[in-house]
Amino acid sequence: YQTAKDILVDLRHFKQQIEINAELERSLAPDVPSAATESKDRVQKEGKTERKTVGSSNETAVSSGRRRSRKITNSLAVLPLTNASADPNAEYLSDGITESIINRLSRLPKLRVVPRSTVFRYKGQEVDPQQIGQDLNVRAVLTGRLLQMGDRLIIKTELIDVLNDSQIWGEQYNRKLSDILELEEEISREISEKLRIKLTGEDKKRLTKRHTRNTDAYQAYLKGRYYWNRRTPESLQKAIQWFEQATSADSNYAPAYSGLADSYALLNYYGIFPSKTIRPKATTAAEKALKADEVLAEAHASVALVAFWFDWEWVRAQIEFERALKLNPGYAAAHQWYCWYLAAMGKFEQAADEGHLALELDPLAPTINLALAKYYFFAHRYDDTIEQCKHTLALDENFIAAHYFMGQAYVQKGMFNDAIAAYERGLQVLGDLPLGRSVIARARALAGDKAAAEQTLTSLLERPTSNKVYVPAYGIALIHTGLGNKDEAIEWLHKAYEERFVWLAYLNVDPVFDGLRTELRFKQLIDRMHFPQINR
Repeated sequence: YQTAKDILVDLRHFKQQIEINAELERSLAPDVPSAATESKDRVQKEGKTERKTVGSSNETAVSSGRRRSRKITNSLAVLPLTNASADPNAEYLSDGITESIINRLSRLPKLRVVPRSTVFRYKGQEVDPQQIGQDLNVRAVLTGRLLQMGDRLIIKTELIDVLNDSQIWGEQYNRKLSDILELEEEISREISEKLRIKLTGEDKKRLTKRHTRNTDAYQAYLKGRYYWNRRTPESLQKAIQWFEQATSADSNYAPAYSGLADSYALLNYYGIFPSKTIRPKATTAAEKALKADEVLAEAHASVALVAFWFDWEWVRAQIEFERALKLNPGYAAAHQWYCWYLAAMGKFEQAADEGHLALELDPLAPTINLALAKYYFFAHRYDDTIEQCKHTLALDENFIAAHYFMGQAYVQKGMFNDAIAAYERGLQVLGDLPLGRSVIARARALAGDKAAAEQTLTSLLERPTSNKVYVPAYGIALIHTGLGNKDEAIEWLHKAYEERFVWLAYLNVDPVFDGLRTELRFKQLIDRMHFPQINR
C-alpha cells in the first residue's frame, strides 16, 4: 500500500463483504445446498467476477457417473425466486427477474420452458424440485433466492436434474442493482450452457436481446408487470403508472408500450373507463410498441387486440394475431385472444383449436383457462361454460371474468339464483361498478323481479349526474333485454356503438342478444359493424 488511505479503503470493502456474507447466511442458508453438495466463492475484482468452484469428496466420487447419465435437457421449470429481503417491496424484483429469465429462455426453440403463470402457482410454497419436475413433466428445475441490500442484489440459484435427482449447477451472484440486465443475461446464458443446449448465432441473439439499456426504465417495467399480473381494476391502474414511467425513461421501450396498451384495453373491458378516454391511449401505445420493435410478438398482439376490441377492424386484427403467433408460437396470451376473435367471427372450430392450444401452453393460468369458457359461451355450450369456469375458479377463486361467464351461462339455462350468486361474488372482487350491477339487474328481471331491475336502471341513469363514475350504455342495454324492452335495448346498443365499448366486438355471437336478432335496427347495427355472415 502506498498510503494509509488505501489500506482503509480495502478494510472497508472487506468489512462490507463480511456483513453481506453474514446477512446472506442468515437469509439464504436454510434453503440452499450444503457444502457437502457444492460450494462456490465469488470474488469481485476490478468490476469482473472470478469464480472458484470447489467440489466435495462426495461429489467427486460420483462425478463420473453423473457425467455418463446427463443428457441434453430440453425442458425446464424456473420456479419463482424467493424474496429473502426484509422489504416486501422487493417482491417485484424477485417476480420480475424470474419472469425475465423465463421469457429469455423461452426464445430458444430447442428448449421447452414452463410458462410464468404455471410456475407461479408454487410461489410462497415449500417446494420439492424433483416432485415439481415430475408434476410439470420437465427434466430440470431452477430454484433460487433473492436478497436486496441497499443497492446490492444477491441471488443464489440451483439447477436440479429431476431425472437423476442431482444438482446440475449452483451459483451465487453479488451485483449492483444497476447491473440487473447483465445479471439476467448471465443467469440465462449459464442455464442454457449447463443444460447443454447448442446455441446457433440466432439463438445467442435471442438470448441476449435487450429492449432497453436503461436500468430505471427496466425496473419500472418490472413493477408494471408485477401489477399487470394481478389483473384487478386497482392493479391495472398501478401497472399503467409504472409502464408510463418506463416509457418516460426510455421512449423506445417496446414491451412497456405493449403493457400499456393491454392495460388500457382491460380497463374498458371491465367497464371502468369509457373508450373515448381509453381507446386513443391504447391505440397510441400499441402503435409505439410496434414502431419500436416490429418483430416483437407482444407488440403485434397488442395492435391486434386494439383492432379487435376498439376499432372493429376484423381483417387487420386477424393479420396481426397471426403475425404475433408466427413470431412467437409459444405466446399463450396471443392464442387466447385469437380464440376470442375467432369466436366473435363465428369460426367456432378454429376458436376451439386456439383455445386448446393456449391451454396446452399454459394449463394453470386462469386467464388461459377462461379462453375456453368464453368460447363455449358464445358457441351456446352452457354446461361446458360452467364446468370450465369452475375449473378456472379452482385456480383463482377471485378471477372476476370467470364469475361473470358462469353467471351468464346460468342465466341462459334459467338458473337465475345461481347466476346472481356468481355475479355477486365477482362484484365483491370488482367493486361496486355499474357494469356489474347491470348484469345482476338483468338476471333479476328475467327471474321475475322486474321492480328490482327497474330500480337499478333508474339509479344508474341518474348516477352520472351525481358523480363521475362511468356507466356504460352497454350495461343499460343489458337491463332492457332482461325487462323485455327490445326497442330500448337496441337504442342503447347503438349508443354503445358510439362509445366504442369493447364488448360490442362479440355482438354477432353473444347469446344475450339472441332475442333481438330478428329486429331491423339490430340487423342494421350488425351491418354497420361489418361483421362476417354467420350460418346459424
